[in-house]
Amino acid sequence: MAVRKTDTMWPCALYIRLSHEDGDKDESDSIVNQRALLSAFAAEQPDLSVADVCVDDGFTGSNFERPAFQRMMAGVTAGRIRCVVVKDLSRFGRNYIEAGRYLEQVFPAMGVRFISVNDRIDSYADPASASGLLLPFRNLINDEYCRDISQKVRSALDIKRRQGQFIGSFAPYGYKKSPDDRNRLAVDGETAPVVREIYRLFLAGQGIKSIARQLSALRLPTPAARRAGTDECLWSDSSVRRILTNPVYCGHAAQGKRRSISHRLNRSLCVPPEEWTVVRNTHEAIISEEDFERAARLIGKNAHAAPEKSCVYPLSGLLFCADCGRPMHRKTIAQPYGVYAYYICSGYKKHRVCTKHTVRADLLEHAVSETIARQIELCVSAKELLAALKRGSDESRRAPLEKRLTALEDEKRRVARMKLALYPDLKSGLISQADYVALRAQFEEKLEGLERAAALLADALRREDAAPARARDGLEHFIRHHRFRALSRDMAADLIERIDVREGGKIDIQFRYRDELAALEEP
Repeated sequence: MAVRKTDTMWPCALYIRLSHEDGDKDESDSIVNQRALLSAFAAEQPDLSVADVCVDDGFTGSNFERPAFQRMMAGVTAGRIRCVVVKDLSRFGRNYIEAGRYLEQVFPAMGVRFISVNDRIDSYADPASASGLLLPFRNLINDEYCRDISQKVRSALDIKRRQGQFIGSFAPYGYKKSPDDRNRLAVDGETAPVVREIYRLFLAGQGIKSIARQLSALRLPTPAARRAGTDECLWSDSSVRRILTNPVYCGHAAQGKRRSISHRLNRSLCVPPEEWTVVRNTHEAIISEEDFERAARLIGKNAHAAPEKSCVYPLSGLLFCADCGRPMHRKTIAQPYGVYAYYICSGYKKHRVCTKHTVRADLLEHAVSETIARQIELCVSAKELLAALKRGSDESRRAPLEKRLTALEDEKRRVARMKLALYPDLKSGLISQADYVALRAQFEEKLEGLERAAALLADALRREDAAPARARDGLEHFIRHHRFRALSRDMAADLIERIDVREGGKIDIQFRYRDELAALEEP
């Protein structure tokens, strides 16, 4: 741009920006070369005096929340800067809307001169250069470039996610980035024991708040503190909850939990868990799959420890009123002979829309314990029955199905041979063209029917094979609590789906694994 002499001195800011997305561009866009170009330009202009050099290194041009840019605007507001000089419009910004607002509204209203050296724009010396159609068109091109880069980066990251590669800036607490492959996770020997202890305490009945207090008392740095390199050791409930709900700890990559709103906005939205990109078995697990699922069930019960307690009550979140379906709430009452706890329908307690359905906590827990004990004994006995059923299944269940399937396969082969024989008969003149077409259609229809019947039988055999395995899985969940001494939170949440309390104190227990155990009774 040619030297233009004016009668006014302009204290100016040389604004320089380079983002990660510009890393593969020409060397002319480097911070050093931008600074050299703008300094040389300002030195040649007798009406410009450099008041500040503002550099945003590594910041995208799609938004204007950049530290150096904001410092420059503070100088503009204070009156210390009256002119902004950039190498070109793309260095100023790539957001078509925001760039246009600054150049066409903000700067003119504040009396700020704007110079883009390579674009030959000077809003004071050559007002037409900053007001023509070319300026918004150039901003639009810059915005489109940024949108295109954003889409390409997002697509590349999506591919890495689907391949199970870790793309986060920081490894989850309990892990570190593998020194051999930065896109893989490796167990961190220092923090992984803390993750295991969190799961152990939670599965033993400790409340999330209690666990957070214990970790804070041990003065263990929080996940955020480890990322920031500080000594902050005040654990929050949300930090513990995130560890208890993240499938990364059982060896699965779970990514894509947030989604960017737009390349123009530095904001994102939470993505529902069912839309996460989950790739199984991508790294070493810290927690077993079974423990993770048990923790998920406990959290799903939405139960909390009492204020004076560190542990969650065994039946918290499992009790419901049999009539209105609302949860039962635990209350305590002081009597001359002592303090006892009871459960009452929350519908009655809060809204008087039901009846009390009160039941003493100790009597309820005793009844549940007795019922679980009987169910466990039945499962222990059923384990032997399952073995017997498996031994006799070939004769009692599988044999008829396999015999029928064999017959169907034989019939399919016979019909297929008859179909193949039609063409030689047609060529030899034994059958007419019309008979050939009609018979061929009949054989094809017959084969389709046989294929469907064989598929149904094969599916029945697969279900027959799976039934004992399903039943065995259900049995093992009960048997692992064999000879328990007291009703625990872990056992109750593992075995019980819900308990409905009737008026008068009677209860109906709905056990989990009903479908698996029902497989034992199938004819």
